[in-house]
Amino acid sequence: MFFGEKLADLRELNGMSRKNLADRLSVSEQAIWQYEKKDIIPKIEVLNQIRNLFNVESKYFFEKGELIRSADESQVAYRPKDRDSRKKTRLELRFLDFQIYYLDTFEQTLKLPQTTISDLQKRVQKYIQKNSEISRSQLIETVAKGSRKILKVTNNRDLMYLLERSGIYIVEKDLGAAIDAYSASTSERTFIVLGSVKKSAVRRNFDLAHELGHILLHNDIDMAILDKSEVDKLEDEANNFAGVFLLPQEEFTQDFQQLARKSNPDFYMI
Repeated sequence: MFFGEKLADLRELNGMSRKNLADRLSVSEQAIWQYEKKDIIPKIEVLNQIRNLFNVESKYFFEKGELIRSADESQVAYRPKDRDSRKKTRLELRFLDFQIYYLDTFEQTLKLPQTTISDLQKRVQKYIQKNSEISRSQLIETVAKGSRKILKVTNNRDLMYLLERSGIYIVEKDLGAAIDAYSASTSERTFIVLGSVKKSAVRRNFDLAHELGHILLHNDIDMAILDKSEVDKLEDEANNFAGVFLLPQEEFTQDFQQLARKSNPDFYMI
């Protein structure tokens, strides 16, 4: 029996629409739809093309084993330059599903250490609920400073390591030119997915801090139903969080006082 849902999973994992795949295989888009719905089985020559394209064995499509849908669109926080880039959300969900599948396989024989990110999320949500009377900007500043202390960030160079140690899974993939990074939560794991476009360490740290802002501030928000203005508002909040988190005023002031020549920009460089 040909399991067409496996073809759909691989297609979406590789960011391909049915039309994209049809063009690559020189078949109709309707044929791809029929393969995935198990209405017809691909001819042997088409199956060989599929096997080579996705680098899997042909028997993969004939062995039972369904990919569990663990990732939820409502918990995917994008930071696109163009709102239309969020159309890729469905494709990214398959990527996360595969990540979860492999992690479940690797970790089932491991004794994992306790992590802090889920506890930190709960603490932040309780703080937000109890302090609804204060301004949003003040709330974000307090959360950012407190999170930096709880995560024990004393040097931004260690940020990725400390976030992973807290329990966040950080992975990298090609997200295209319009998306720098995104974060997502499932019932058991929290992810930050970084784009593979090479950037400076400073910009990469900002991406990480920005997504941490989404994870802590917006974890209970359904991202799938927001309009553009609402998304923009959350983006601004995550940017503000990242600024305070990476550059606390007190620490910056202390470092600034130690500069020998405050009028020379070169002295700001580490």
